[in-house]
Amino acid sequence: MGKTRSPKISVNAKMLRWAVQRSGKSVDKLAEAPQMKNLEDWINGKKDPTVKQLEVFSATTSVPFGYLFFSSPPNEQIPIPHFRTLSDSLVTGPSANLIDMIQIIEQRRDWVREHLIADGAEPLDFVGSVKPTDSHEAAALRIRNELDIDQGWASAHSDWGDALSVMNERIEGAGIFLSTSDTVGHNTDRALDPEEFRGFVVVDEYAPFVFVNSGDLKGAQMFTLAYGLAHVWMGSSAAFDLRNLSPAQDAVESACNQIAAEFLVPTDSLVQKWAKFSREYNPFQAGARHFKVSEVVIARRALDTQLINQEEFRKFYQRQQQEAKDCSSWEFYNTVDVRIGKAFLRNVISAVREGRLLYREAYSLTGLGRKTFDGMIV
Repeated sequence: MGKTRSPKISVNAKMLRWAVQRSGKSVDKLAEAPQMKNLEDWINGKKDPTVKQLEVFSATTSVPFGYLFFSSPPNEQIPIPHFRTLSDSLVTGPSANLIDMIQIIEQRRDWVREHLIADGAEPLDFVGSVKPTDSHEAAALRIRNELDIDQGWASAHSDWGDALSVMNERIEGAGIFLSTSDTVGHNTDRALDPEEFRGFVVVDEYAPFVFVNSGDLKGAQMFTLAYGLAHVWMGSSAAFDLRNLSPAQDAVESACNQIAAEFLVPTDSLVQKWAKFSREYNPFQAGARHFKVSEVVIARRALDTQLINQEEFRKFYQRQQQEAKDCSSWEFYNTVDVRIGKAFLRNVISAVREGRLLYREAYSLTGLGRKTFDGMIV
């Protein structure tokens, strides 16, 4: 007997086009898979896919199979505001990658919140303790005090990476959960686009989460992290694109931008030292060496404090983006524990060891396979 052929099925072309757009991939790219080589013909109504082919299409585009039989695309929303620097006319809906990444973090937040409460943890009093109208200098100082770092903390470290590593430790030590990745979970086929979002924050009084998109320029990631901290102190969940390190037109976003900038590079220190930096061939590089924050952040602060103009910043940022295209990912962000979040992973491992969490639940929460997770818990 020959093989039983999978039956063909008619699908609304509108839904196929929507699924392709939602995936962030082109028709040509998707059609490279043997099971989808006729994708353009499906969309044009010349051919129908088989059930098996449509299942592959569903999995590849990260669209639930049942959605493909809707008469029109669903109005998908993410559970937190998504602030874009672009004008509304240029903004599309959230991608599947953003939707799924937020869902992953929310699932982790829900679990660790219950875990902490069961252990008798108290709410974090700094969450939501700052208002948009508060002095951003005072707010930045409050964040530094909570993290137990002084205004010149970064200059004590040998390089930018070392300073960021210490900053991450202080943040997680304060009870904030960090996750830094450039893919959805551990799926390298689902890259996160920094043009859509550079980070997001899911605020919770017991377990606030800050997510940083490590697909962005290395230097911009430090600013995203500080911006996320400002959101925690504001008590405001949000996703943000921070195009050109600029906030969306919103009072909270503007305040978070000012607080993050002041936290990383205090205005008085930058103005005081700018004359010295300007005598060097690259003043942004000189500033970056001193403050350990990256040239991008220094340039942004120089613009904020009117030490350079908008055109100078635009040219600098374009050069940075061009140079970044040839750079590989920074190894600091390629480790599993950083992708998941070191503090979160410690809580999961602790719960498994104590018999309060099943192994299969730990695999689901971390997105890790049995072999990888079991190797960490030994």
